[in-house]
Amino acid sequence: MKTVHYLMLVGVASGLVSCYGTKEFTIKTEPAGALITLNGKEVGTSNLTMEIDQRRDLGIVAEKPGYQAAAATVQTKVNPFLSFIWTDESPYARYIDEDEVTIPLQRLMTPETYRPTSLEPYTGGGGRTSPDWKPGKR
Repeated sequence: MKTVHYLMLVGVASGLVSCYGTKEFTIKTEPAGALITLNGKEVGTSNLTMEIDQRRDLGIVAEKPGYQAAAATVQTKVNPFLSFIWTDESPYARYIDEDEVTIPLQRLMTPETYRPTSLEPYTGGGGRTSPDWKPGKR
C-alpha cells in the first residue's frame, strides 16, 4: 500500500513540475528582431522570453523585413506518470519539454542585396562591335 501511495505522490509531483500550468519559454531568431506570432497572436519581437501554457502545442511564425518568413512547431509530450490518470490526449497529461527554440531566417534576394557568386567572362561575339558602325549602315 505504501508503494502505491509513493507512486501516486511521485506522479502528482512530477505532473505539477512538468505538466501543470505555465513555464518560461524563449523564442530566438537568427538574426534577432523578428516579429513573433505565437498560435496566431502577435507576442513581441525576438529574442524574447515569455510564460507559456505548456499543455498546448506551439505554432511560432517569425517575420522580419528583408527576410523570408519562417515557422516552427513545438509539440507537447505525454507525461508517463500522469497518463495513467488521464488519457494521452488530455492536456493535463501533456507538457513541453524544451525551454527555447531558435528559428533561422533566410535573407531575401533584392536588387540591393543581390551579389552574383560567379559570372562567366564576356568573350564578345554577336552583333557589330566596330566603332564606326551606325544603325542602317551595312
